[in-house]
Amino acid sequence: MAQPVRLHPGNPHYFEYKDKPLVLIASGLHYGAVLNLDINYEEYLKTLDQYGFNLHREFIIPCYEWQPEDKWDQEQTPLSPRPGKLLSPYARSSAPGARDSLNRYDLDKWNQEYFDHLKDFCRKADDRGIIVEIVMFTVLYGEGAWETNPLNTINNIQGVGNGKYNDYTFIGDPLLLERQKQLVRKTVTELNEFDNVYFEICNEPYWAKGIPGGNPEIKEQHFLPEVNDWQAVLAGVIAETEQDLPKKHLIAQNLANTYYKIDTLCHPSVSVLNYHYAFPPNTVPDNYSINLPVCFDETANGCNAPDRRIEAWAFLLAGGAVYNNLDWSFAIDDQTGRGRNPAGRRRSGVEVKQQLSVLKHFMDTFDFIRAKPIEPGRIRNMPEKVLWYGLENKEVLTIYFLKQTGIVIPKALLEISPGNYELTWIDPIDGSIIRKIKIINKENSLPLEFPDFPDDLLLSLKRI
Repeated sequence: MAQPVRLHPGNPHYFEYKDKPLVLIASGLHYGAVLNLDINYEEYLKTLDQYGFNLHREFIIPCYEWQPEDKWDQEQTPLSPRPGKLLSPYARSSAPGARDSLNRYDLDKWNQEYFDHLKDFCRKADDRGIIVEIVMFTVLYGEGAWETNPLNTINNIQGVGNGKYNDYTFIGDPLLLERQKQLVRKTVTELNEFDNVYFEICNEPYWAKGIPGGNPEIKEQHFLPEVNDWQAVLAGVIAETEQDLPKKHLIAQNLANTYYKIDTLCHPSVSVLNYHYAFPPNTVPDNYSINLPVCFDETANGCNAPDRRIEAWAFLLAGGAVYNNLDWSFAIDDQTGRGRNPAGRRRSGVEVKQQLSVLKHFMDTFDFIRAKPIEPGRIRNMPEKVLWYGLENKEVLTIYFLKQTGIVIPKALLEISPGNYELTWIDPIDGSIIRKIKIINKENSLPLEFPDFPDDLLLSLKRI
């Protein structure tokens, strides 16, 4: 029997799928390919495949971003469906009164149309070699998102969810927690047949009490034991549900924005470490000893090609396993990401996709399974304002350099054993070769003569 995507047995910092090593790189839409009925997900998956991308992140619980009616067509956000276009895991009852002006949900009845839609999406994604990260829950950030949630008492006939939005990711309400467990069991059971799936417990749980701006008392992300306890319960439900099912899937924990050095994970079944906005990529080396994939799971300003290229190369060359760009060029009416949204904002994501595609091609041709990050002391005489990240296996050493415009790099010295090498300087924007030379190195270090470059540059040093 085929196995779901798993940790690579030879190097658990990465994945394996269908007997092939795997890093996950994508520039994808805002997590609502299934729950938004206006999304043509076949067109969207075709676009991902066009650039060689192999990941999509999908929210399960229909916690969507409520917009005033005059904003739906302008914003074109996939997680903000137009009226009547939200597909929920729960069936509607005959009782009116939900916040979206439709009938309230019946939490005792599943909407099988939703799960059939979800499975069709996963099946079509697998046909194109695309892995689907299923995000079971997300923090609600404020009262607006809670008002539209099916587990809010306003929106269901069972009277579940009498608290506030920031009770959602705590154990305190036993009726709410039981319904969350039921949703996890149902989703995990429905998707057990798929090999191209893994589960994340909760999106951004470190904002459980609110976010800066929405709640003036919140100044920074918070790592609350009570929220970890709630995540532990749900991770346990995923693992327990799959005990008697044929397939066992990976479980991810979203740990922090930017940086967090892990002391403990919420549950022993967690094996994927997710971060958002993780640049500079210090979270990779500082958690590398845990021997699990460290993942950059969400970005900001997803159509900014130079910034996204830089942080993607830095993260993957530091030893990361995933780079997932949140690409705002994907609109409800435009799944091509080319800025052809006919009604709302027209934001093109072509450039960012093209540049991330270069990184994806590079990683596909590099033996990262037998590689390890290069120690910081391997390069001497490097200016402080030049950052570099590298991977090295027995045949190839690859280093990504990042500098501010105007900084001159003297002849830095790379510690390397004597031997014959092919040295190639590469432009990360398009993968073009700037310079290639063969070198006979007789010393234990090699002077690096950099070509002129404005911001970032890739070095490949191959033993020949």
